[in-house]
Amino acid sequence: MTAVADRKRKPASWERFRGLLGLATRAGQTIFGTERCLEAARSGEAALLAAEENAAAATLEKLKKACDAGGISLLCVPADTIQLSAGRPGIVAGVRPGGLAEGILELSAQLKAEHQPEREIMSGGKNAE
Repeated sequence: MTAVADRKRKPASWERFRGLLGLATRAGQTIFGTERCLEAARSGEAALLAAEENAAAATLEKLKKACDAGGISLLCVPADTIQLSAGRPGIVAGVRPGGLAEGILELSAQLKAEHQPEREIMSGGKNAE
């Protein structure tokens, strides 16, 4: 069995999400900080934003508006997900367009369907349901 076929059978998990976000960070495809992420969402520099669930309500509202304006998805992730993925403190991260962003969006949709039906994982953007 190929690695790709094996990967398709595994259930989605936050560990896999952190792995993809960490890979995006090592590849230089992530943007950190609320203000930089807001600008990246509006300008099209980011394909998605991720915000930890413990972010302030006002910050989440700003991010949602910027994502709606930019037509991208805002992903709500568990606390410490970004820090554990990137190895640096922060509660907001953006991922630039490309294969890693597409993989994160696909995995996020699987997480929403399989593990978190009662909690919103994705909002806004053309990729959200």
